[in-house]
This record gives sequence, structure tokens and C-alpha cells, in this order.
Amino acid sequence: MNKEDLFTVWAPESSCWSRWAKPVLFAYLDLAPPEGQVPEPAWEKTWIPTRGWVTSVSREPAPDTTWDLGWVPPTADWCALVLDLPGAEGVLLGLELAAQGYRPVPLYNAVPLPGGEPPIDSVTGRPVAAVPVLPILYALKKGAAILGLIDLPADAPPMFLLDAHRRGEGREMLPDEFDNRSVCFTTDFPSANFLSAQQIGHVVLVQRRGEQPQLDLAHVLRRWQQAGIALQLKKLDVPGPPTPCEVARPSWFGAMFQRALALAGLRRGEAGGFGAWVTDSSAGG
Repeated sequence: MNKEDLFTVWAPESSCWSRWAKPVLFAYLDLAPPEGQVPEPAWEKTWIPTRGWVTSVSREPAPDTTWDLGWVPPTADWCALVLDLPGAEGVLLGLELAAQGYRPVPLYNAVPLPGGEPPIDSVTGRPVAAVPVLPILYALKKGAAILGLIDLPADAPPMFLLDAHRRGEGREMLPDEFDNRSVCFTTDFPSANFLSAQQIGHVVLVQRRGEQPQLDLAHVLRRWQQAGIALQLKKLDVPGPPTPCEVARPSWFGAMFQRALALAGLRRGEAGGFGAWVTDSSAGG
């Protein structure tokens, strides 16, 4: 499949949620390493129509891709999911939950390190790119073959996929490094009114740990809560069902300066998405 075909698998025209899917990473699918040149993200199961998930042998151990999914609400509950998980884990879990009837909506907005550039700086020993997105790119490319075999209905409830490492985890950027840190905005998600119009009455935020969402995501979820959308939190590192979550009011919440403040120090790529080289005069975290 070419780039357009792959994006169509993840964002089909038949789904009303596809308008929010981000095409940024799909534009760089030619950078996804060929089969066998990177460790596979441990695809332990294969989706076979009429048979479901069939366990297969994996090349690498996969401690982070085996989940207890007993907490997942049935799609008949008309719940939306927000997976804020590190790296490719959101894609992998998203494919598992797609088999349960949820429509994955990739919101990855960071540009990968340009092709041909060494991933590690030979002098500093640091990764050149602030955020490693090639594993996500590889998972999206390989996952399209699986997702294409899952017969999701057009009105399947949404499951928004985010990279929990998108903000660079406090990294201070140095000259000649590739700054592809990113944030999400309220405009990257449907409004509470749109969710309600699609019968979505509550949302489950899925993350590894922590009692509150990341700051950028908090602006989104707080708006939904204020409009009457119930929010629950599921921490994958903690057994048990989701628990009610009251999102704390973020700094500058609702202010016209929110977008400018969120973008402070971040770099947009020329073709869209976040990612640009740091010059001597613009270094900093």
C-alpha cells in the first residue's frame, strides 16, 4: 500500500472521526525501516477474520504489549477512549481494542528525524531527535494490514491515540539537535457538543501512571467535563477498572494566550507537524 492507502485504512471516509486523524507521520512512511532492520514491536497476535486474535511467535519479548483488558467498556456503552501511552504502545493497544469495536484515531503530530541522519550524536552520545517516532511510524505501517481485516462499523466509538512522550519529557535541546517535541490542542479533538451528538456520554483516559492528564491534554478533557462529559481514568500500571477523574483546572485555562504559551519553544516543520533543527541562537528547552 502507498501512503494514501495506508492513511485511508486508519482514517476511512465512512467514519465521522477520521477528520481528526493526523496525516503527519503517514507522509514519512518511506522512512519506516524495512522488515527485519529494526526489532519488531513484538506482534504476539495476528487477526484472522472469523477466528479473532491468534497467538503467534514473537521475535522479541513483549512485556509492554500484553494487557488485561477486562476493564474496557463495551462499545454499547458509547464511551470514547483516549490512549496517552508512550511510543508505539498506543498503536499496539489500539489494534487490540479495535478488535473489540473501537475506531483508532491516530493523533501523532511529530516529524521523524530526516532520513540519512545518524540517530545518536557521536560527540554527546545523545539521541539527535527529541522524540523517537520511528517505532510509531513502523507500528502504523505494519498495523494497517491488521486494521484492514477488522470490520469496524461506520459508527464505531472513537479511540484517540497520543504519544505520552510527545513533549520530550523535559529535555533541554542543544544546537544541531532535531526538536520534534509537540503538544495537542483542543482543536485536535472533537468538541463536547460533537461527542454528545454521536451519543458519547463519557470518556476513559488511559495512561501508564499518574492521577492527572498531561498539561496539554488537560485543556481538552477539562472542557469536555465542563460540558457534562463524564471522565474516568485507567492506569495500566494499576489493576482494576477505571475510576472517576476530576481534571484540575490547567494554568491559563480558557485564555486566548493558551496556544501561544503551549507553542513557546516548539518548532513547526515546513510541511506541517512539529520538527526542525535547533540552531545556535534558538537552543533551549
